[in-house]
Amino acid sequence: MFDELGVDHIFIDEAHYFKNLETPTKMERVAGIQTGGSERAFDVYMKSRYLDEQHAGHGVTFATGTPISNSMMEMYTMQRFLDPEGLKSRGLEHFDAWAATFGEVIDTMEISLTAPACGRAVDSHGSPICRNSSKCSRAFSDVQTAEMLNLPASAPARRQAHRRCLPNV
Repeated sequence: MFDELGVDHIFIDEAHYFKNLETPTKMERVAGIQTGGSERAFDVYMKSRYLDEQHAGHGVTFATGTPISNSMMEMYTMQRFLDPEGLKSRGLEHFDAWAATFGEVIDTMEISLTAPACGRAVDSHGSPICRNSSKCSRAFSDVQTAEMLNLPASAPARRQAHRRCLPNV
């Protein structure tokens, strides 16, 4: 039915609403790794794959102010939507291969009533992988900050944005 609509590209604003795409993995008890997904994300994923088959590299455009909030799974999901050919060409179609390439899991103790210990995914510098995700994201994304766009921001907002860029803060 979608194929009969004549759509040749979709533009999605607030794309962070589609980051919960089901992703199979063998990684267990790692903070931020969720394997379940939403029907909304799966629906857009299938439509974007169809459009990519019809018009290679031009199926979907995402816009969002918060593409990655706190996990490497979110970065991988964005790449699945926006650069599936890049994943395939590097042999990184499966999350576990992608995670082994761009990060590592270290054992940490986290205070929790349900799980006494778990792993945390980090990049090669020991920072959470989403902070240094530019290693693979430059091929399919463009980040624009308020400063780059010359947008006004209050002093507290500028300090908060600066803190988010510092490792281990």
